[in-house]
Amino acid sequence: MKPEQLRDLAPCEKCGRSSKVIESRRVDMSNSRRRRFECMSCGHRTTRYEVSAAFYNQSIENERVLQQLKLYIDKKSGVVNKHVRDCNTCEYNDGKKCNLEVAEFDTEEATNCTYYAIKKWRTSPGKRSSSATA
Repeated sequence: MKPEQLRDLAPCEKCGRSSKVIESRRVDMSNSRRRRFECMSCGHRTTRYEVSAAFYNQSIENERVLQQLKLYIDKKSGVVNKHVRDCNTCEYNDGKKCNLEVAEFDTEEATNCTYYAIKKWRTSPGKRSSSATA
């Protein structure tokens, strides 16, 4: 038998003998297929849904990317929240520096130093890889 003929044969669920594909069609917009099998011995019919390897691998890769993104966001928010807490407990006045060593008068946006905490975390060495983007 040819390899494509072997693919179209499957064991029957009832008697265990060979069954053949009698109908095959795509399902929705995904790469899955709906196949109808009929046993060549007992005539039992069954339906199977098959997902292509390419679609399955793409789904797994997308899941990995989402997990990595979630970890990155969790790490980033934890570090930023720590700096925000530091800034909220910081007592700074005109010309004095907060505990993050950011002068109040550095720029016009210096109503508090949260902006600087985030900026300092982003630019500090060892915190981010050079390939990551903000």
